[in-house]
Formats: sequence, C-alpha cells, structure tokens
Amino acid sequence: MIVLFFCLIFVFIQNVKNQTEGDSAEDDTILDSDQAPNFNLTTLNGEEIELKDLQGKGVLVNFWSSWCGPCKNEMPEIQKVYDFYKSQGLEVLAVNYGESKETIQNFLEDHPTLNFTILLEDDQVSEKYMIANLPTTYFINKDGEIVNRYMGELNEEQLHVFVNEILPKE
Repeated sequence: MIVLFFCLIFVFIQNVKNQTEGDSAEDDTILDSDQAPNFNLTTLNGEEIELKDLQGKGVLVNFWSSWCGPCKNEMPEIQKVYDFYKSQGLEVLAVNYGESKETIQNFLEDHPTLNFTILLEDDQVSEKYMIANLPTTYFINKDGEIVNRYMGELNEEQLHVFVNEILPKE
C-alpha cells in the first residue's frame, strides 16, 4: 500500500513537471534554472522590496490581476501554502499586473485573509519576466535561480510540489 502511494506521488510529480516543461518549451521565455531577473517594486504601504534581498529563501512570484478569474481562484490556495511553508523559508510576492493601487486595495478588502506581500508592478518587471498570460507563477530557489514557471491557475496540490522544490534544504 505504501509503495502504491509513493508510486502515485511520483507519477503526479512527473506529470506536473512535464506540464510545466511543455509550457516553457513553447515560447522564448526565461528558461528553467536561469538566474531570476532582479527587480525592485513597492508594496501598497510604500515599502521597497528587492528580489535579491530574499536570496536564501524560496520565493514564489505570482503575476496576477483582480479581473482575472483564475488569479482570484488560486489566491486562497497560495495563501494556504504560504501559511504552511513560511516558517520553512517561503516568501510569496504577488505582483499585480496593470491595476491602480485603489483597485488592488478594493480587491484586498474583499479578500481580508490574504496576508502575503502584494507588489505594484511596473512595465519593466513584466517585460523581464515576459508575462503574456495571467496568472503566471515563478518558483525561485534560495540561490535566486528559477526552478519552475507555470502559466495558468495552480491548485494547492501543485503548489505543494513546486514549493517543495525551492525551499532551502537544511
């Protein structure tokens, strides 16, 4: 029974990896294991966040907008995974794509349980990360390398798989 369980987990992980690799191979975006482009963005409170300052942690960078249905669907899943792994070195940066500060604040008022870092996007960051679809999520390891990229809505199970690959190992 235990062997069957581990076989099913292995098959699921391979399926998720193949799905991600297929997404990456279809276009000329940043390749897996590339160094993540650094950025410096502002939170809603005016705090500056620079990606390179988070080296040593696993970082999930999610590009989203409040009008994007799949983005809204995955936000609670990202929150659950963040709550589970933040004590193990996970940081979540949710980069809003093209909306005003007021629109983002209204969205957050309707979703008060979201407590990961929300950043105001500038056009340079979306260009560096070649954002063509929302949501798009990058998984960056402690060395600042992109381990995976996923375009589309992620569920909690997929998030656990990807996050486990970027968490700092002791």
